[in-house]
Amino acid sequence: MKNEDNSIFEIDRWLKWLQRAAYVGIGVFAVILIAYAIKFRAFNDGIKAISNLPDDWSAFGSVLSGSSSLLGAVGTVGVMLLGIKQFKVQQQQINDQKKGKMTLN
Repeated sequence: MKNEDNSIFEIDRWLKWLQRAAYVGIGVFAVILIAYAIKFRAFNDGIKAISNLPDDWSAFGSVLSGSSSLLGAVGTVGVMLLGIKQFKVQQQQINDQKKGKMTLN
């Protein structure tokens, strides 16, 4: 039983690490958006500064997809760890219920 408790605490540590990684990913995504806004001079020149060249927009899309893929990976691993944690908690509850029923009989 103690080993199961330790594994749940280990999953909690991983989840805290993933939360920090998600914050870093959101920060990176925001920095990229701000850098491109400054590059396009959207704050200074208004709509005239936005490029009409498809190459500029494809590069912008590639950068955004690369930075958002970090968030997708962190989210996927986080959901997987939450599922594992929930499964372990359910196993522990089932074992506790079996022990409770056995002592009643």
